[in-house]
Amino acid sequence: MRLQLNIVDIKEIHYSETTMVSNGKLLINRSELQTLLQEDKRLKRVELELARPGEKCRIVHVCDVVEPRAKIGGTGVDFPGALGKRGTAGQGTTCVLRGSAVVESLYTEVVEGPRDPNGEIIDMSGPAAELSPYGKTQNVVLLSYPADGVGQQDYRVAIKQAGLKTALYLAKAGHDVKPDETVVCHLPSLTGEAPGGKALPKIVYIFQVLSTQHGVIPGEPVLYGLNVHKMLPTIIHPNEILDGALISPFRAWGMEPYSIQNNAVIRELLRRHCRELQFVGVVLTIASDDEHENERSAIMAANLAKWVLQADGAVLTKSGGGAP
Repeated sequence: MRLQLNIVDIKEIHYSETTMVSNGKLLINRSELQTLLQEDKRLKRVELELARPGEKCRIVHVCDVVEPRAKIGGTGVDFPGALGKRGTAGQGTTCVLRGSAVVESLYTEVVEGPRDPNGEIIDMSGPAAELSPYGKTQNVVLLSYPADGVGQQDYRVAIKQAGLKTALYLAKAGHDVKPDETVVCHLPSLTGEAPGGKALPKIVYIFQVLSTQHGVIPGEPVLYGLNVHKMLPTIIHPNEILDGALISPFRAWGMEPYSIQNNAVIRELLRRHCRELQFVGVVLTIASDDEHENERSAIMAANLAKWVLQADGAVLTKSGGGAP
């Protein structure tokens, strides 16, 4: 499976009459994007704001961040299942607007339960701006308000899809722009040997994508457009994860779509593949607040890693707090 990322560096964002990318600037037709997002009847209105590094600006109630990406030339499906038809991610060519991000902010009156009054925040200047990668990105901020009668769960799904739509809309503007960098993600056939016949350790990545201690939203498009609640451990190609097959569940702290699209563990294992190790794939799993389900997931994930992928070692990451 071969995925090519055409990376276009974005250094500035501005509103304009036409949405386009030119000389490192992302220009956005504000009203056109708002009209697109407000086609969703679950949303009463969507306001757009721009937040740039160095500005005296704080984004509050942040619930999601997405990197603008879009397939080029019919080489695949954008966010398959989450935005429409299903298909296989991880192949073909994808345009990436590096240095920009879509930030989604909650309308807090529909959020239940005790929370910090500011919610998750992003500072664009000052000491706190250095604590988050999104204090350094050119941010398009979505302020989405629910339509009358729309419940919390439907609203949360709607704002996640609004973020994906915006990411796709913006990245399409970079299709015909010469990329500043091209990255190829390719996992060749696994032989257990590096070039020259040197045997290398086989490494699997066990990636936990949900902890049910934080609750689950029915109908949330997490993996190829469907929820992963009760999901059994599943083997998946790493390119699929980098290319939009997986979207973080709502309020997956530290695992927003942007960090999945740029998964540091996968990128590093791909970099070392056939040099220091053999990267044999990814096992997706979840954590449950039920002890017996946790044991089942742990046993099955370990069996897939050891007996199916024949791994010698594993890298594991988790989502959530104590239950994982």
